[in-house]
Amino acid sequence: MTEGKNQKILIADDNLATHQIYRRYLKDYPLTVVLDGLEASSLLETETFGLAIIELALPKLSGRELIDKLRGRSPTTPILALAGVVEEKLRAEMAARGVQETLQKPFDVFEFQKKVVAILGFPSLVHSEEDLRNEERAMRIRRLKQELLGKLPTFLASRTVCPDRIQLLVESNQHDEVALVPFLATRLNLEKEVSEKLLDIANTQEYKSFFKTKGVDKAVAKLGGVLTRKILALVFLREFFSSKSKDLPNYLENLWSDLTRKALLLEILFGQDHFVPALLSRLGDGLLLDILTRIKFFLNYANREEMLKDLVQVLPLHSAVSGHLFKRWKIEGLCAKILTAYEEDEQHRTALGLLLTRKFPATRYQLVQYYEEQSALFTQAGHDRATLTTAFDQMEKEIERLTRYGFL
Repeated sequence: MTEGKNQKILIADDNLATHQIYRRYLKDYPLTVVLDGLEASSLLETETFGLAIIELALPKLSGRELIDKLRGRSPTTPILALAGVVEEKLRAEMAARGVQETLQKPFDVFEFQKKVVAILGFPSLVHSEEDLRNEERAMRIRRLKQELLGKLPTFLASRTVCPDRIQLLVESNQHDEVALVPFLATRLNLEKEVSEKLLDIANTQEYKSFFKTKGVDKAVAKLGGVLTRKILALVFLREFFSSKSKDLPNYLENLWSDLTRKALLLEILFGQDHFVPALLSRLGDGLLLDILTRIKFFLNYANREEMLKDLVQVLPLHSAVSGHLFKRWKIEGLCAKILTAYEEDEQHRTALGLLLTRKFPATRYQLVQYYEEQSALFTQAGHDRATLTTAFDQMEKEIERLTRYGFL
C-alpha cells in the first residue's frame, strides 16, 4: 500500500444481508455503510473516501444520482457500481459516468475482495489504539476458547436436573467456567426479576393448560414480551427431559458449546462486547422454535422417519419454523442429514428440502450468500470448508429438483 493513501470505503447498499458480507470480507478497511442514497450524499459533504461502492437501485436518492454527485465533488475517486442485472449497455453507461467497474449481484466475494485490494492496496498495517485493543481482546478469547470448551462438559455432566437460563448462568459463574458471564452481567441483572416472575406463572397448571389449548403465540401474548418465549421453552424442556435424564448432559453440552462458540466467534470477528447479548437474544428466538418443534414431534412419533413424513404435511402451519431454521439455526446440521442419514432415501431428502423452503422460497442467491457467510464463520471455528461446500452443493441440487417438479 502507498503510505498515506486514503483507504476509507463508502458503501451505499440497501440490502442488510449484503452488509454482513462487506463487513466480513473488507473488515480490515475503514468502512462507512449506509442504506440509502440521501445519507450517502450527506456524507460526501463532510468526508472524503478512497473508494465508493454504490448499489444503483437505492431508495431516496438513486445510485446514478449519487455517482453524478460524487463525480462532481471528486472526479478521481474510484467507484464500483452494483446491480441485479448487468448488461453491456449498462456497463457502457456506467463507464461514461466515470465508474471503474460494474458488478452483478450476487458477486463472487473473493473476486470482489481482489478488486478492492487492486484499487486501494492491502489494508494499512497502522492500526488505531482501538484496533490494537480489539486485537488484544481477540487473542485473549482465542486462548480461553479451548480451555473454556474443555471444562464445560465436565461441569454440565454433573447436573442432575435441567436448570433454567438464570440458574445455569449463575451456576456457571460460581464455577468460573463460562467466560460469557461478565459480558451478560448487565443484561442478566435487568432480566432476573422479570424472568423469575414469568417462570412462576409459566409453571402454573392454568398456564400450561392455556398453552396446550391455545397454542404458543396466544400463550406468549397472554404473558407478553419476547422473553416469555425463551422462558417457556426452558419450562417445557425441563418437563420433557424429566423422563430422559440420561439425555440431559449431552443436550446441554451441545447447546452451551454451540452458543459459546458462536458468541466467541462474534467477539473475535467484531471485537465488541455488546454484540454477545444481541447474539444470544437472536439465538433464543430460534431456539424456542427448535425446542418446541423437537418436543412436539418426539412426543408424538416413535421414530424420525414418521416424524419427517408428517412434518411435511403440517408444514404450512409452521412457516415460521422453516424461516428460523434457514436463516438462524443450524442449517449445517440439516445439510449434513441430507448428505448422510438420508442419502439413500429420496423421500426423506425431499422432506428436509421442503422443511427449509416451503413458505420461505429459497433462491440460489440466498443459498450462495448464506453459504459464504457461514463458511467464513466455520473456517474460523476449524470446520472443514470442503464439507460445507459439498453440503450446499447438494442442497442447491435439491432445491433445483424440487422447483422442477413444482414443489416450490
